[in-house]
Amino acid sequence: MIEGIDDLAPLWASGAEAFDGAHAYWSGDWPRTLSTGWPAVDEFYKIAPGQMTIIGGVPNHGKSTFLDALLTNLVHLHKMRACIYSPENHPLGIHAWHLIEKYIGLPMLPNKFGERCSELEMARAGIWLEKNFRFLTPAEISVDGILSAATAAYENAPFEILALDPWNEFGDNRPTTINETEWVSLSLGRFRRWARERGVHLFIVVHPRKLEKDKTGNYPVPTAWDLAGSAHWRNKADNILTYWRDFSLEDGQAELHIQKVRFAYVGRVPSAPVDLMFHPGAKTFTAVLDANAGNYWTAPYQQERKNGRA
Repeated sequence: MIEGIDDLAPLWASGAEAFDGAHAYWSGDWPRTLSTGWPAVDEFYKIAPGQMTIIGGVPNHGKSTFLDALLTNLVHLHKMRACIYSPENHPLGIHAWHLIEKYIGLPMLPNKFGERCSELEMARAGIWLEKNFRFLTPAEISVDGILSAATAAYENAPFEILALDPWNEFGDNRPTTINETEWVSLSLGRFRRWARERGVHLFIVVHPRKLEKDKTGNYPVPTAWDLAGSAHWRNKADNILTYWRDFSLEDGQAELHIQKVRFAYVGRVPSAPVDLMFHPGAKTFTAVLDANAGNYWTAPYQQERKNGRA
């Protein structure tokens, strides 16, 4: 026996171990995937533990609102817990507000879209938030600071989702010794490795570089190559989604462009976007095809009431 070989053994897997994994897939035992809560989206994209999904979109189009709705669905449907770093949603009460409306299905403040949620519903939402969400407050807004805070939060109480919204908020901490492309590649590699090791699904929201409006006054749909900073967004991501709205329309229509799905067991890139309908009262969505099939998304609290659990 070569001295020290036992110390090296964990650094590789045998061909037999790799074959066992392939045989499991051949037998139909694919890695687990989870519904997004929208059947029309699930046809092309589902959530796989340990993967990285990039969400792009024009600023102020609603990509953060879409992400919050997706997180609410995942927490409700699969009992997942989410850890969020979102410096744009400050103070934390603002972000809690957005999530509560999606959970309850009613606005927090009175408006033309319906009555505000009640004190009892707010109390229920408080329990729901405490049970399912953590909000990072890193000492330093940098890759090191966020990873350190995420690690501490995970060790305190494990979670299944880490959401960073948006990446552009901590892009100014790039070392002067490397260019932006190299920095994005190295940083994404660190976050992806962190998520894979823990089986956490990582969502990262990214603003695009400056885009020019077309003749109708709309911005074009950003592609993966338009995301600010580096082509490595396209290369490193497992999945890429872009949320887009046509502002000439006033009926809450939106489009989810699924631009990359790395693995076939997760989904596939469709030939057209998935059309979404935005519900302004509850600040959440129903996919148009789901609505046509009579399958409207119902807020989690309303589902719990219907089933006698609220």
